[in-house]
Amino acid sequence: MAKISHIRAYSNLSCGVNFYKFVNHHTIMNPKIAKLVEQARARHAALRAEQQANQAQSPARSAAAPASSLESNVEPEKTQHVLSSTTNLAQTSSLSFNPEQLQAIEYGLQGKSFCLIGAAGTGKTTVTQELISRLQRASHMVPLASATKHLAKDAPGIAIVGYTNKAVNNIKKKLPEHLQAHCLTIHKLLEYAPVYYEISDADGNPKTTMRFEPSFHALNKLPHISTLIMEESSMIGLDLYGQLIAALPKPQITQMIFLGDLNQIPPVFGPSILGFKLAELATVELTHVYRQALLSPIISLATAIRQGKVSEIPQLTGPHTIDAEGHGIIHFQPWKVRADKEDATLMMRKFLPGLIASNKYDPENDMILMPFNKSYGTIELNKIIADHLAKTRGSEVHEVIARYQKSYWSVGDRVMHDRHESVIVKIEPTIGYSGTIPATASKTLDRWGSDSENEKQSSQLTADQILNALDSLGAEGDDEEGKNLASHNITVFIPDLGIEKVLSTAGEINSLTFGYALTIHKSQGSEWKNVFLFLHNSHATMLSRELIYTAVTRAKHSLFIICEGDKKPYENSIRVAAQRPRIPGTTLAEKIRYFAQKAKELVNTQANQSED
Repeated sequence: MAKISHIRAYSNLSCGVNFYKFVNHHTIMNPKIAKLVEQARARHAALRAEQQANQAQSPARSAAAPASSLESNVEPEKTQHVLSSTTNLAQTSSLSFNPEQLQAIEYGLQGKSFCLIGAAGTGKTTVTQELISRLQRASHMVPLASATKHLAKDAPGIAIVGYTNKAVNNIKKKLPEHLQAHCLTIHKLLEYAPVYYEISDADGNPKTTMRFEPSFHALNKLPHISTLIMEESSMIGLDLYGQLIAALPKPQITQMIFLGDLNQIPPVFGPSILGFKLAELATVELTHVYRQALLSPIISLATAIRQGKVSEIPQLTGPHTIDAEGHGIIHFQPWKVRADKEDATLMMRKFLPGLIASNKYDPENDMILMPFNKSYGTIELNKIIADHLAKTRGSEVHEVIARYQKSYWSVGDRVMHDRHESVIVKIEPTIGYSGTIPATASKTLDRWGSDSENEKQSSQLTADQILNALDSLGAEGDDEEGKNLASHNITVFIPDLGIEKVLSTAGEINSLTFGYALTIHKSQGSEWKNVFLFLHNSHATMLSRELIYTAVTRAKHSLFIICEGDKKPYENSIRVAAQRPRIPGTTLAEKIRYFAQKAKELVNTQANQSED
């Protein structure tokens, strides 16, 4: 296979034993090297001390000296003690910090890699903001030697990355303008871009195909980044983390700070790097929930769920609203009757369009969360919403056939592609498609494939379909590549990556889902201003403390909950969930042991697979 553009090869690190050894290789320094590094740091500190002594001769300059100089002329082994005693003097803001937050700041200024975990309301974002401000003057911080598409030359060598834009948006809004560009997705940092290859088809004829690959990799390194802060690191998989490590020129000296919340459910997308790092690095846990945060009813409810304090969760015998004015609002709407899942879905066909018409729910910006995909779940609710919106805007709906599956899409649909929120911008027939002819696109075709007004016409071929059929005459019926073509190409715009991508294969299109309603698992790492949490008695076996805590903390301002109410012998869904912890242990040490065991099981599994 020949690549048309320049080579963009990179290390394809496995998730197994080799990857684990790779990570440890770059985080556990050889003792001899460590000694040399300490000597170099001592010489650097002495030089800084001499420079500061010269500056002290001028009172004006001494008064204007940056606060970070307080820790630069001390011996490394005394740094932690000195920082603790001078923290208030070295602050870059008027905020005060508790001992755990100060510990995180100390680790950061010492250049240590560590994990910072904390529940909603514990000030994790605030201390991260302070840490970023101070890190710009830390002794290990080196300006970027060269520019990339998103990072400027000579800017501070710090980047705050996440899997999605939403994961880094909170901290981005609180940083000065010159650092906001440093808050980006890992894909943007690595500059994922289309790469074209020339391959041969079954008949030996040349064909061009495209893949998205990172522009920065093992053979084309990023400029040295002194500190990488990983937001919502439970969402970052081992493969993507491996690509990031491969693209760093000096991963062994890059400080890495992993942010996360152990109270959330583990991600469904495979093992995350946070689980490994909790068992490997020093960890700071923020436990104090601030009174100001508790003014938010959303944070208050999340805290009660996390701590299993059922008495602080309201009983629900009817609609109940907690409105804290500017601090947020929660509305509980218990089901009036204990409906079965089929009836509950039918009720949604009337309820959701009415909710949209009332302007209480904005389908383009708000999010509906549910435990399930199937039955009374996201699949049906997504179809109800998408169908209503397409008819409202007068858009044609296309039947798309991929392998043996039929799906129904319209330009303007909000969708999820490869865990990224996206929007469909174009749908067009696929040249060379030789499979079953799809129904004609129609404004009356619904998302279940029914088009009663055009039932007779739907079987007639359009001009495009006739040309397509003629173009495919003589094609081999068992050609695997032909079978993998979908009836249409669907172009989506992905805001997280800032790119458009054409989906043409059956695999790509069959994995595409609507993005109006998500499972709680898939919502991790994201936040929305307004969240609607829909629970039903058919979800009972799925309810857990971590699941509902995760759902509640996705809302920034408004949370609307439909759930089972308190009707004997049943308790409401929120209270039931709060009494069912899924991750064992109540202390940090117990939870870390759990994740360490999971990491060990993964390594053993990968080792066994490699032997087979």
